[in-house]
Amino acid sequence: MISYEGEGPQHDQELIRRIKGYIKEHSKEDLTAALIAEKFHYSPAYLSKIFRQYGKEKLSAYIMEQKLQGAKKMLLETDKSIQEISQESGYLSPQAFARAFRRELGITPQEYRREYAGRKMTET
Repeated sequence: MISYEGEGPQHDQELIRRIKGYIKEHSKEDLTAALIAEKFHYSPAYLSKIFRQYGKEKLSAYIMEQKLQGAKKMLLETDKSIQEISQESGYLSPQAFARAFRRELGITPQEYRREYAGRKMTET
C-alpha cells in the first residue's frame, strides 16, 4: 500500500474532508478504517493518526457516529423494523446494531423510538 505521509497539514486536512464526505455517502455500508485506507491508498495506521490529529476524533468513532445518525433518523421518521434499520445502517446483525446503539446512547433502539417518537431530526 502506498503511503504519502509528510505531504503537509493542508493536504492532510483536505484528505480528512474527503474521507468524512466518503463516510457520510457510504455510511450504510460495512465501513472500516482498513477499507477506507485502501480506498484512499494510505495505510490504516497513517489515516487513523491524521484523522485523530485533524478530525479531532478517532476514525472508528466518526464511522459509528455517522451510522447511528442515519439509524436514529430512520427510527424517528419511518415505521421500519429494527432489523431493517440495522441492515440499512450497515450493521451485520440486529444484535450488533442494538449493542452499538446502547453503548453510544445508553438506551436501546426501541427505547429511543418510544421516547422520541414523532420528532424529526435536523441535519448536522
